[in-house]
Amino acid sequence: MFNKLKAKFAAKRIQRIKDFADTDKKIKKNESQNKQMLLRPFRLIGRGIRWCWDNLVCILSWIWECICEINFIGLLNLTLLIAIIVLFSLLITNVTNCNKKSVVVMTPAREVSVKYTQNPTLPLKRETKTAQKQVSNIKCQSRNIKTTSVQQIKRPTVYGDTIIEMNTEKQILQRGTVINGNLYLQNMRKYVLPCDVQINGNLFLRNVGMLQFCGKFNVSGNIYVGPTSSFGPLPRDAVLGGQVIL
Repeated sequence: MFNKLKAKFAAKRIQRIKDFADTDKKIKKNESQNKQMLLRPFRLIGRGIRWCWDNLVCILSWIWECICEINFIGLLNLTLLIAIIVLFSLLITNVTNCNKKSVVVMTPAREVSVKYTQNPTLPLKRETKTAQKQVSNIKCQSRNIKTTSVQQIKRPTVYGDTIIEMNTEKQILQRGTVINGNLYLQNMRKYVLPCDVQINGNLFLRNVGMLQFCGKFNVSGNIYVGPTSSFGPLPRDAVLGGQVIL
């Protein structure tokens, strides 16, 4: 391939030497020495420009000849053959993989660290709908009391969802409070849940550094603990109708 380019350079060089020799003969015959000395730099510049032009013409003509020698029809046929092979391979792969069962990758749930400062967590008592109430007879000894009166204690009741935050008055929950709804504890470093609180719904912990329990409590739903929340040990007599979801 490059031999043709070398041959073109050699032919141009021979033609150039011949043309320069003929020009020198004419200059010596028709011009004086002073005029030859004066015009010599310009003639050298012209010869350099012609050398560059001849080489550029040789290179361009060689590139064009290489392009003309390419068989475009064969190249197109080869491209179509490769495309057909690739498409058939993709079709075969899809057919062979259609009967395979899809694999589901389950990512493990994020673990939430819970700090305990007291005794370890005690088991919970779950409420069941089919649980039977056991009634036992209690024997009482009379101590010279003629009449006995039983007074029912009225428990404070809150209706609807209740939200307690850092700026909320904490006294909204007292001992034995009954909440007919969900309880939201959020945006607090520490909070102590009063004793005997009954939540007829779910308990949500959002951004609570530490939730401690004063004593027995009752939650009919679930306890949802956020990633930035934690709670202390659950009392032994706590009643939870659902689960603790981290």
